[in-house]
Amino acid sequence: METGVERQQDFPAENVLENRQDRPAENEPGSCQDMTAENEPGMQPASQAEIEQEKRLDFPTIMSEFSLECPDAKSYSSLALAYIGDCIYDLVVRTLVVGQNHTSVNDLHHKTIRHVKAESQAAAADALAQYLTQEEADVYRRARNAKSNTKAKNASIVAYRKATGLEALIGYLYIQNKTDRILELMTLGLEATGTK
Repeated sequence: METGVERQQDFPAENVLENRQDRPAENEPGSCQDMTAENEPGMQPASQAEIEQEKRLDFPTIMSEFSLECPDAKSYSSLALAYIGDCIYDLVVRTLVVGQNHTSVNDLHHKTIRHVKAESQAAAADALAQYLTQEEADVYRRARNAKSNTKAKNASIVAYRKATGLEALIGYLYIQNKTDRILELMTLGLEATGTK
């Protein structure tokens, strides 16, 4: 059984929230944007135009890079949205875990698992209900109620379905390229569940 103290050490809410609000402006020392060619010996600093032209790992850019059409997010099934949303949710949590812990890969994995398991996602989904727009709530509800051929291995069916709903919502927002909204909701969900 985890105590609140252990969870707080894994994901201290005040540290992550402060980092998100008080982060350095782009291209200032300490910002992720500072990780450009200017840090490499013998390389010229990147201009703003070069930075803006860099490829991004967002849905429209990836689809375009592989010459695929970028369909409307509403055209995907709820379970397809959950499939991609699971990956995005996991990526954000892994980024937070790696950013806050310099430890072994095994420890990073175990800390990540605690935050992405169905029960944790279900608790986050419950906490987020009040913050969702009608459209977001509809996406969540459809996915939560979708018939799936897979069963939860270590969770109740209720927790598994709520987690599927949350993952579908994240996937829906990702396909719409609404990264800020994903981060906003995940911040609220992780804070509310005490796992941030």
